[in-house]
Amino acid sequence: MTTKTAALFINQNGRVACPKHGGMYLEVHVERHPASVVIDTPLDNWVRLEAPEIAEFKVSCEDC
Repeated sequence: MTTKTAALFINQNGRVACPKHGGMYLEVHVERHPASVVIDTPLDNWVRLEAPEIAEFKVSCEDC
């Protein structure tokens, strides 16, 4: 069993998702490069939300 840090990402359309619900491209990229801030996939572009942003805007994964 592996322990992963909770991360949220927002795409260009404003969708907020965790790596599991952001699609396979996002999930695999985060597994391989956990410190990535900007992730460009063939289907979408994602930006990591930092803890202060998550707290300030009170966002969470839209699919969890």
